[in-house]
Amino acid sequence: MNDDFEKDQNEQPLNEETPNEHNLNEQPLNEKTPNEEIQNEDVSNESFENEQQEIIDELEQTPFSQQEDNKTVSSNSFQWNEESYKKVTKKPKHSKALKIFAITTAVVVFIGIIGVTIFGTSRLIQEMRKRINNTGTGNSSNITDQSSNVSNVPPIANEGDVLTVPQIYAKVSPSVVSIIVGNSGLGSGMIISADGYVLTNAHVVSNSQSLKVVTTTNKEYDAVIKGIDSRTDLAILKIEASGLPAVELGDSSKILVGEDVVAIGSPYDIELATTITNGIVSAYRKNIAIGDYITDLIQTNTDINPGNSGGPLVNSYGQVIGITSSKIMGETQGLGFAIPINITKPIIESLINDGYVKGRPMLGISGEFYTTRNGEPFGYIFVTYVNPDSDVANKGLEKGDLIISINDKEIESFQQFTAEKEKFKVGDSIKIDYLRKGKSYSINVILSEAKPTQ
Repeated sequence: MNDDFEKDQNEQPLNEETPNEHNLNEQPLNEKTPNEEIQNEDVSNESFENEQQEIIDELEQTPFSQQEDNKTVSSNSFQWNEESYKKVTKKPKHSKALKIFAITTAVVVFIGIIGVTIFGTSRLIQEMRKRINNTGTGNSSNITDQSSNVSNVPPIANEGDVLTVPQIYAKVSPSVVSIIVGNSGLGSGMIISADGYVLTNAHVVSNSQSLKVVTTTNKEYDAVIKGIDSRTDLAILKIEASGLPAVELGDSSKILVGEDVVAIGSPYDIELATTITNGIVSAYRKNIAIGDYITDLIQTNTDINPGNSGGPLVNSYGQVIGITSSKIMGETQGLGFAIPINITKPIIESLINDGYVKGRPMLGISGEFYTTRNGEPFGYIFVTYVNPDSDVANKGLEKGDLIISINDKEIESFQQFTAEKEKFKVGDSIKIDYLRKGKSYSINVILSEAKPTQ
């Protein structure tokens, strides 16, 4: 109010009431004394609001007039009671125990959430570690033919990081070369050492008059055959160079049927050099006969075309696990083969050091296998050639004789005959039974070392 209003109050004092009373429509409120405490501290907000509203309604109904002209207040005016005001405006108190309970509950829930998160993360990390620890535990005995028990296949057991196809190409392709044979022949190969040794197929370079190796940088080198083994279809070339990028050789005993692979080579034309195709390992074939040789092969649906022969078959770690060969099955879509790298490793070493596969036993004959004789089932080898320098020639075996058993085992195929012979080493003695003009003969023959013909 203004100063004039305060002056009139001094001249005409109000009828004062006791300090603990105030007059609202001359009907006193049932108020508590100033020192009286609210008994129920846990009063609900709804009860408090109802009580507050009732007091306000009573205030609004109390006559109160003010004459601004003469700045006077009527005799029915009231004196504001501060204690009542405090009561109306006082906020309800909440139980201290309830607050502590709420805070404690929130803390426990928060800690529980953090604990569950940490536990879940820990279990995930442990599972990942288990998988990593399984690396290298692959067993080649798990590799079978198409009848493999896929449900028992272990995790991929190669070391290193799994690469994408572009990453594999970036890693391996600089080590893949094109091999130009004479004026028109073409094949693929891979650099296996920084000083210029190149691995390829024997059928790519055999009977060649000239050889050139072309790298991915289009650098051309003259090449010579360092060693060749037609039986396993492998050859080693040598170029005069240094600091070359070499491939990383993997472990074919850890191959899993269904794992991803890529092939890199030069199909059909030099202009298509370092073409990459991808697929999977379709099967791991054991004891496959190729000529008179029995070996294991990796079967894949990766495209392997003429010109790809001698190039690498690569796993998801950028490691060479096989040497591709289009000779084995020819141009059959969705059916390609590669020589497992583990079979080639000792042969590679021998070809580099000796030029041939050292220590391979030889009987010293050539022949043809037959399954019947005089219309009756009968397995035998018809001898077409006898090496005059061999021990079998010295023991009397001749061209036209029929070999019917080796070490008392009947002849089932030429491959079986060769496999039985190769169970022995150079210098060992084996028993040969044969027929000549209806008569049976038995001889013990010393195995000699097979060497390439000059």
